[in-house]
This record gives sequence, C-alpha cells and structure tokens, in this order.
Amino acid sequence: MGTLLRVWRERALLTQRQLADLAGLHERTVRRLEAGTLRRPHLSSLRLLAGALDLDAAELSALIREAGPDPQRPRETPVWVVPRQLPPDVAAFVGRTRELASLDEVRNEGTALITAIDGMGGVGKTALAVRWAHRVADRFPDGQLYINLQGYAPGPPLPATQALARLLRGLGIPADQVPAEVEEATGLYRSLLADKRVLVLLDNAHSAEQIRPLLPGGSECMAVVTSRDRLTGLAATHGVHRLTLGLLDPDEAAALLRHTIGHERGAAEPEPVTALARMCGYLPLAMRIAAANLAGRPDRSIAQYLAELQDEDPLDALTVAHDPHVAVRVAFDHSYHRLAPDRQRLYRLLGLVPGPDVGVAGAAALAGIEVADARGALAELVEAHLAQPQARDRYGMHDLLKAYARGRAYLHDGEEACEAALERLLDWYVAGADAAAALLFPEAMRLPLPPGAATPASTAFAGLPEAAAWLVDELPNLVAASRYAAGHGPHPAAWRMADALREYFWQRRPMVEWQLIAQAGLDAATTAGDARAQVTGHLSLGQAERAAGRPRSARLHLAEALTLARQVGWTEGQAAALSCQGTVALLSGDLRQAADDLTQAVRLYRHSGWLGGQADSLLDLSLVERELGELYEAVVHLHQALDLYRQTGSRVAETIVLGALGEVDHDRGRLESAHRHLTDAARLYQELGARFGEAYFLRSLAAIKCDTGDIQEALTTAREALRLAGEIRDPYTEARTRIVLARVHLRLGHTRDAADQYGRALALAQQTCSPTTEAGARLGLADVSLALDQPDRALGSARDALGIAAAAGMRILQGYAHITLAAAHHRLGHLDPALSHAQQALDLHRQSGCSLGAARALRVLGCALRDTGDLPAAERRWQEALDRLADIGSPEADEIRALLNT
Repeated sequence: MGTLLRVWRERALLTQRQLADLAGLHERTVRRLEAGTLRRPHLSSLRLLAGALDLDAAELSALIREAGPDPQRPRETPVWVVPRQLPPDVAAFVGRTRELASLDEVRNEGTALITAIDGMGGVGKTALAVRWAHRVADRFPDGQLYINLQGYAPGPPLPATQALARLLRGLGIPADQVPAEVEEATGLYRSLLADKRVLVLLDNAHSAEQIRPLLPGGSECMAVVTSRDRLTGLAATHGVHRLTLGLLDPDEAAALLRHTIGHERGAAEPEPVTALARMCGYLPLAMRIAAANLAGRPDRSIAQYLAELQDEDPLDALTVAHDPHVAVRVAFDHSYHRLAPDRQRLYRLLGLVPGPDVGVAGAAALAGIEVADARGALAELVEAHLAQPQARDRYGMHDLLKAYARGRAYLHDGEEACEAALERLLDWYVAGADAAAALLFPEAMRLPLPPGAATPASTAFAGLPEAAAWLVDELPNLVAASRYAAGHGPHPAAWRMADALREYFWQRRPMVEWQLIAQAGLDAATTAGDARAQVTGHLSLGQAERAAGRPRSARLHLAEALTLARQVGWTEGQAAALSCQGTVALLSGDLRQAADDLTQAVRLYRHSGWLGGQADSLLDLSLVERELGELYEAVVHLHQALDLYRQTGSRVAETIVLGALGEVDHDRGRLESAHRHLTDAARLYQELGARFGEAYFLRSLAAIKCDTGDIQEALTTAREALRLAGEIRDPYTEARTRIVLARVHLRLGHTRDAADQYGRALALAQQTCSPTTEAGARLGLADVSLALDQPDRALGSARDALGIAAAAGMRILQGYAHITLAAAHHRLGHLDPALSHAQQALDLHRQSGCSLGAARALRVLGCALRDTGDLPAAERRWQEALDRLADIGSPEADEIRALLNT
C-alpha cells in the first residue's frame, strides 16, 4: 500500500505535507503509511486520501485492498457497552438558572456539539456540568462518559493516550485492545461513537490540544468541557458553544449556605449568612468548606464562626471580598486548623501524591503510619470536605485542595520531609509491583530491590487474583508515579516499577500504560547512567514493539539491550536480550537464528544459575523446534523447562509448558492429552484475565477439536480465540488464529469463508514480515482450491508455500505442502509427481514424528499407487494409515476404512 500511495502522490505532484493538508490528516500519518509502519489504517483515512489524490473508484478499491482486509477498526464488531460514568449529582446545588438555561438552548445542528464551560478554580464548573448532564441524560440513551483530565493538578495533565484508553475502556474495549498511538486510538473511539448518542464530559481540561483527540465525531454526540482556560483555539476550529462561569450572586450564595447548613439554622441568622457569603467571595468551593465546618460544630453560631475567620488573619479578612482566591485560602485555613495535628499532616502529604487518587494503604505508606490510622484519618478528611471518596478504599482531592495541601506541606514540613514522604510512597508502589510480579511470575528476571528493602504488609497478597487485582487498581497511579520519578527522582523508583511490570504487561497487553511506564523507566535509567536499568528498559520496549507487530523497532531495542549488557558484563541481561531476540526471529521466520539465540540464552542462564530464565528460554526454544519439525527435541526441552518452573513455584509458567506440550502432543497424534493440557492452560489464562495466553491456547484447542471431529465446537472456540486476538491487537496471533478458523470452515464445506480467512491471514503475515505464517496461509489457499476442484491453481499456491517452508527449514509444513501437491497432481492424473510428493511428505513426517501428517501422506500415497495399478502396495499404505489414525482416535480413520472396503 505504501508504494501505491507514494506513486499516486508523486503523480499528483504533492509532498507528504501537502497531501496531509489536503486530506485533513497529520503529516506523520502519511509518512507512516508510505513507510509501511502504520499497519491498520482506518477506512475513513483511506477515503480522505483518495479524495485528496482524486482517485477513481477502482484506485480507491485497490488502495483499500492493499491496506489489508477490513482496515476499519474495530475488525470484529464489539458488543456495545452503555457507559454510565457521570459522578453523583451535587446534592446542595442552587442557582445557576441562567447558565442551565443557556446549556439547554444548545441544539444539534448536524455535527458533534461541543460546549466549553470556563471559569476560575472552585467556581463550580464541574458541579454545573454534572448537574446539567444528569438533567439531560435521557437525551443520550447510548450512555454518558466522564473523565477528569487533571489539567490543573500538581502533576502533569493526563496524556491524550491515557485519556483515550480510559474512554475506550468505558465503551467496553479491554485495556489490551486499546491502541497505543493517539491517532489510531482516536479513530477507534470515534468509530465506536459514530452512530451513537453519547454525552462526553471532559472535566478539568488543560488546553485545546489535550482535548481535541477526545472529541467525538458522531453528529448525535455531545461533548461538555470544563476548564480554567477559555480554550480559544478550540473555539476557532470547532465552533464551540462557550459559557464563562462567574461567581454566584449574593442571593444565590446565601441560598447555597442555607441549603448546606440547614434552612432553619440559616434563617435564624440571616445577616451573618450574608456576611459569610461575602467573606467567602461568593465562591462555591469556599462556601462548601465553610458550611462543612459549621455543620461539624452545631453548638457554634454563624456569627461566632464568622468572627473566628476574621480573627485568624485580619489582612485576609480585609481583602477576601475582592479576591476569591484569598476566600478559598481562608476557608481552607479554617478547615485545616480544625483538624488534629496528625490529620493535618496526612492532609498535607496527600497534596504530594502524583497520581489521580490514593488507596488507604498507599496513604499509610506516604505518611509512615498504620493502615488503620490512615483509614480513620481519611474518613475525617472526607467529613471536612477536604478529600473525596472514589472507589472502595480510594480517595481523591479537588485540584485546589491538593495544591493548598502541597503548599502547606512544603511550608510546614520542609522540602526534605516532603521528599521523604514521596519516597516512602514510591517505595510502596515499587514493593507492591515487585510483590505482585513475584507471586504471578516468580520465574521472571527482575532487578533486585535495594538491600534492606522490606515488602510492606499492605502489599502481601493472599493469592494470584489479589495480586492481579492490585495491579489493575493501581495501574493509573503506577503510570503517574513512574513518570514523576523519571522527571524528579528518585530515578530508581521509575525503572524498578517498569522492570517489575514487564511480564505483567506481556501477558495483559495494556499497550498505552506499557509504553508510558517502560519509556519512563528507560528515561530515568539513561539520566542516572545505570546500564543495567537501561538494559531492562530496552527489553521492555522491545517486547512492547514485538507485541505491537513492529519487529524492526523491537530488534533495535533488543540489540541495544544486548550491547549494554555485554559492556557491563551482566550475564542475565545478555541472556534476556538474546532470548527476546530469539522470539522476534521466530516470529519473523528466521528459525535457525532463533534457535541459536535461544541456545545461547540457555547457556548464559545456566552459567548465572537463574532457573526461571533457563526455563523461559527452553520453552521458547521448544517452540522453535516445533516449527522446525524437531518434535522429540521439543519434548525434551519442555520437560526440562517444566522441572525448572516447578522449582521456582510458578503455577502460571508450569501451565504454559503443559499447554506447549499439548501442542506437540497434537502433532504427535496424542489428542487426548493435548486436549487436556490446552484446556487447562486456556482456563488459567481466562481466570487471570491474560488475554494473550487465552487467545493463544484457545487457537490450539480449536485445531485439536477440528482434528477430533468436534467441528461445531472447534468453530466456536476458534471464533472466541479470534475475538481475543483482535482485542490484544497481536497480528501474529490473529493471523495464526485465522488460519485455524479457515481450516474449520473448510472442514464444514464453507469454502468462501475459508478463502476469506486464509486471505486475511496472508495479508497480516505479509504486513508483519512473518514468512512462517505466510506459508501456512498460502498452503491453506491451495487446499481451498482443491476443494473447489481447481488443482492447477492449488499447485501454484502449494509450491509457494513449499518454497517458504523449505527456506525456513519447517519440516512439518513442508510435509503438508507435499501432501497438497501430491493431491493436486493426483487430481490432474500426474501420477509420478504425485507419488514423489507423497513419499517426500511421508519421509518428512516420519522424521519429525508428526503422526497425523504421516497418516495423511500414506492416504494420498495409497491413492496414487492404486491408480498405477499396484493395489496391494496401496492397501499396505492405507492399512498403515488406518493403524495410525485409529491409535490417534481421529475420525479420518473412517475415510481409510472406506478406501480399504472398495
């Protein structure tokens, strides 16, 4: 596709920038399309390019076809999840009648409506937006999305990639299906909303640039944005309906106070209520804080409270009516001073938290106190309206309250104490990530924690589900913490978090968070000059690139990791880099290089004594050997890996090996044990929510069901595997799953569906430069041609497959290609080449130990021998095939019996 696009662009005498401008796309998109690095362009982007290039219908069809089958994402129609994410409506909401009426006047005019509410901090932008959103929720039956963009929190604003990831998850897209690229994620987001009526509330936006990718494209959707910025850039480009929110008027402010403290109490002191509203600068946030203080002291009159406020800081009292920001500080001051000293300290330290919220255990670590004490203190902060409960045992803060707390912390506690508190929290995150990883993946290589570092009791997990749940809950905070540590220090916290999460990311595939944390770890390691940490950073990014189907970029990171590890003499680092390089080579079809890399990795791991590393590399080596048709060697290495994993105590890794043994058992004709092992492996991954492993083993399970004659169940299993493969966006897994699904369709006689799936697999294989998968897809297309009685066409596809398989050294696939070639020649009456190919297939399958393949070779060999007139020789071959198939338990035995009885 890249070549076509470049030719047509040059024909139009356009530069990449000019084409991008004409099409309304980013120049980088055009550049990546032509370079072939943007693997899954959206159909809308292709049509925009076609319009800019003035392509005719035939040329547009060619462009879409070359882009790969069904370029529009999502590929599989997702199940629509109706999001109901609006925060609870504000109970004590008064006034704002004009503003609500202004919002009600907004009407749909054929494009996605955007309303921007701007105003100073604490003026009630979020409260107004949430109140109005609840009022009109029934106008948006397909759901309401909400996200806090943290535009004015102490830390950096929420990146667009993270914001899109959260919005997509709210629409039912799993974390491992969310694209890591902003453009691709935006395309998926807008595709999902295209024909829906959804309200999107984007709260606390920092700038127009932050929210542009988050705006829905559907004409029935509406976005409401709140920000302290007027977002003039957005208004200029998107026709925004803008509403600037000012302070409450005196009557509304007094009404808010009476509503909050109680009408009877307010009516008893009307003048102090009016004066208190004025003292609070008519700012809603300040008045809510003041009302919370009064509610907690029913014995104190409003006039007495007012006097206390004025006595605390006469200067503030004189200026508060003219400066709402000072009013906020006065209200905050009074609430803060009413807290006990230990509560004050926790509140101050909460202002330092880099993430969007904090759990009870995290708050305890931050302050260096017991979890029970932290829970009680947080409850008091909620009562004082200084903190807000989020999910269970999690708490957040308004950005103004957080900024105030942060300022108090540095003023009262000093920079050294603040840094110590942050370091305790970061250490807690590191310890938690390390403890979860140690439980889930005890075999994985991780950088050691510093000497003397203890695992807090609050990060001691009862089992695998608890460890996995902790990682899910804390992932947004781990992203924020790692990025904070990379930018401000301590740098080791960033790279230790990134390193601890490598295996988790590989299994779960939350690509956005993976890349953010891995890059933060590498940046921190580079800044600090820590070579080993740089090695692990490149390892993680290399694995991420491999998972995303970008082998060239993966190789660059892994080569750098290997070079650095060799420079510092780190044996385990060298072994890990070689092992990862081996898996990339495996997927790229360079099987001998993969075997060499993995053999070196095993040797280095043995030298270092790292059992888990040895087991990992032996497992991957067995996968290479299976592709090469060295099944006996694969079994030996799998049993060695199994023994090592059992020594490390890794239940997950042990199940992976058993699943891999199931695949080899399938090749060897041991279908019962293969089915058992693969079922167990798929079930464990499903329990852990690890979609990569679940998709991988469901695909293999579908293949076994197909060979045992359970065709309908095979179809269901293959479709589920394909759904999961699409969700994790792993093109290698998807391509191989489509090949299995095609085989099932072919067994059912669905030749058109089979051809479609093989074609899609071939396109994916070519996009990802995977010749091994390409050979399987081409061979499948040859089998489809045979089923359609097109033996001449089958010969061409099978020869292509044989050439690729032979070049890669794939004996089993070569054997099956020879079987298809023998069948095609036999159909054409070419008996000599049919006999030759059938015998070569039989020899290859006997050498590899592939019993099913040998039986199928014997069948076609017998048919060719019969037609030469040598029926006794034919019957001997069929009898041997029958013996094999009966021993295997394959329904294909009935076909051989029919041949023997004719």
